[in-house]
Amino acid sequence: MKYKLIVGGIIASILLLLYSGIAVYIIIKVFDCSADPACEKIELHSGMIYILTTVGGLVSALVVSRMTITRPGSDPAVFSSYGEKQPQIVNVIVWSYLIIWTFTGLASLITGVIIFLTPAKH
Repeated sequence: MKYKLIVGGIIASILLLLYSGIAVYIIIKVFDCSADPACEKIELHSGMIYILTTVGGLVSALVVSRMTITRPGSDPAVFSSYGEKQPQIVNVIVWSYLIIWTFTGLASLITGVIIFLTPAKH
């Protein structure tokens, strides 16, 4: 059972790194383009968009699934068999994961909707 949790944690971390890495790369490209008056659009590889949307959905599903099995007022449950006595490092990892996921999504939303909202050209 421990190995299953370790492998699951590694896979979840890789997915989060893929999601955050691509999102940060796109955000940097958006800021670079917004600083250049000649830049009208950003070219992104279709694979990047596919990975960002697919992995973003998987990461979101993981976060939501963890939050749904957590009792109100307690840390997100990972080792439900431990109850309230799950190892402290697990809480640190889970909260780090949630914070990175939240801020990556917020940064993407702010960048795409507020900073780089361009009017349609007629």
